[in-house]
Amino acid sequence: MIILVALFLPESPKEIEHLGVFDVYHFHYSGIGEPGHSRRELWYHGKQLAEYPEEVSLNPGQDRIIFVNAIDAPPGAPVPKGNGIYYFDSRNQKKYLLTVGKFPAFFNGKITLGAGFPGNLNANPWCYGDSTNLPKAVEKNGQVVIPFEKESVLLVDLATGEVRNAADLLDVSESEHIIFRGWSDDNSAMLFRVGNEDRILLVSAVLTK
Repeated sequence: MIILVALFLPESPKEIEHLGVFDVYHFHYSGIGEPGHSRRELWYHGKQLAEYPEEVSLNPGQDRIIFVNAIDAPPGAPVPKGNGIYYFDSRNQKKYLLTVGKFPAFFNGKITLGAGFPGNLNANPWCYGDSTNLPKAVEKNGQVVIPFEKESVLLVDLATGEVRNAADLLDVSESEHIIFRGWSDDNSAMLFRVGNEDRILLVSAVLTK
């Protein structure tokens, strides 16, 4: 009798890129008669942080990170498991889920894992993120509409992981469409668009509320 034993070894990345104390593992799978496809993972000292990282942003010390983990999903489908915005602090080696969302994203100093990688570090102390959950598409006046149900708009302190809700700070409802427009020239204020109105949020106000 011949016994075949299959030994499953950990998959080896084709390339490893370093972001401070963090690593991005790049994998590539060849196709038959075509280039194939690639994927990437975010790791820290042998610990997987994200299986489907889309965007990351580091603090200036490059030992704390905010990142998006996102699996594509069609409209009307449930939120994929693990989709959200996360924060990891290498000092205590803990990962924190900041918000769950079907289409999570964040802005200001982000590093998009793709063209132009690795991009620029986040020099500002606060990072803006949002996580949009879209309900099931509905038919309205003969047209299929996917309405915005809620956007969780967050301000995250990359030094501490502290999270503030922008809707609360701006004194508006989370059902409002809040858009981050950027920083003031001296980095003392964040500029937002709420509906058709421009709003300014001072960093000093964020720190004291």
